[in-house]
Amino acid sequence: MDEDRIRWDERWSGRAAEPAPPDAIVAAAVEPLLPTVGRALDLACGLGATSVWAAQRGVDVVGLDVSPVALAAATELAIAHDVSDRCRFVVADLDSALSEVLGSAQISAESPLELVICQRFRAPHLYREIAGLLAPGGWLVITVLSRVGRDGGSSPFLADPGELLAAFADLAVLSESEKNGEASLVARRR
Repeated sequence: MDEDRIRWDERWSGRAAEPAPPDAIVAAAVEPLLPTVGRALDLACGLGATSVWAAQRGVDVVGLDVSPVALAAATELAIAHDVSDRCRFVVADLDSALSEVLGSAQISAESPLELVICQRFRAPHLYREIAGLLAPGGWLVITVLSRVGRDGGSSPFLADPGELLAAFADLAVLSESEKNGEASLVARRR
């Protein structure tokens, strides 16, 4: 965790964000359908742009990230946009099993979520747990870096073609895209 934390702390240091929906939601034109009440989880939330956007919609959000620097900025963003009462940010190493991390964030499969967001963080070992967190009718919005449309090189951070569709085959897919080095999926639990 220390290596990841240091790398991401350096990346996020001195940066700020503004609330914004994930690109996959915009591309799928599903924003009006997303929940405006309930609970959400934002995995690898970084500076909190998506967390604060979801909180502005009325959802209570827990944002997880390995970087305390990013989470400090996310907290400030939530305060600046008057949604700090609906945002909570927790330092978490997502290389571990999600069930271990969620205990400290006070989230459990017994109290499912209306929305799970994961932007540009690929963790195939967590896919099954992520889907299991969704309430019936709950939404998943995920974008990962992909080999599709990317020239050369291999990296464990890049998804294989069709990876998200295969991993979340039990969900009702509303939108899916693989191009320009990214794969995105917007889906609902049946």
